Amino acid sequence: ILFLAYYERNHDAPLINLAYFKNKYVLLGITMTVAGGAIINIFLFFDPLYLKIIKQLDPHLIGLLLVSMPAMQIIISALFPLLVKKAGLIRVMILGMLFGLIATVLNAHFTTTLSMMTILLTFGLMGVLWGCLNTGVIMLVSDHFSEKISATVLGFIFTFWNIAGAFFLSLSAILFHFFNKAYLSLAVKTLPSALPSVEQQALHMAINDPSHAVQLLHQGNTNSLYALFSKSFTQALGSVSWLSCGFMMLLVLLSFLLYRAINKRFC
Repeated sequence: ILFLAYYERNHDAPLINLAYFKNKYVLLGITMTVAGGAIINIFLFFDPLYLKIIKQLDPHLIGLLLVSMPAMQIIISALFPLLVKKAGLIRVMILGMLFGLIATVLNAHFTTTLSMMTILLTFGLMGVLWGCLNTGVIMLVSDHFSEKISATVLGFIFTFWNIAGAFFLSLSAILFHFFNKAYLSLAVKTLPSALPSVEQQALHMAINDPSHAVQLLHQGNTNSLYALFSKSFTQALGSVSWLSCGFMMLLVLLSFLLYRAINKRFC
């Protein structure tokens, strides 16, 4: 960002026009794309792992469950003009963020006994978030910017979807590993007897390679280890989900404040 600021001050044709940050519609679009990029990327990474490790579903069924997300996005995109006509563009976009917020709360309750219908509902709500923000930002830009610069503004806004997705996915992976290790260590300490070195090694390998935890922890007489790991995994996923929920609440609040500021401007 500092490089871009320096580049803009010293060149007639900057890479990114930082003056866009002064526009409330751009700020609103950035806020919403950050929300979508962060939430979608985080849970598209962790939820398939949950379905594989905890629910022990085969890849075909996992794929079918995940299809509900883009399917709902397509449905919302098709219905979007009607929704905008009934409630207004920015209101529908904020409503989509609220559905995304509900999805993060549901993700925090992903446990070993969670029903498949709740999982499907969670993916559907994330599809609503995706559809509302994706289509909404495009309409927001086309409605408030000239055709000459709308493509540039749109590319500028959606850059933050990718930046937020990459950054928050990396951060959430670090936090998940920390929480998983902490919860597992706490669970091991409460056991009546110390674990043999072989089982400790198996747990260590499962933490470092969660995608193969089922194979690692079901070798030999290690079903109790798998139960320990499953509990710590869902607890870690819950902690990451609650942090995501708090972040999403801040973005919803910021979007609402920007919406009020835009309305006040035209009063």
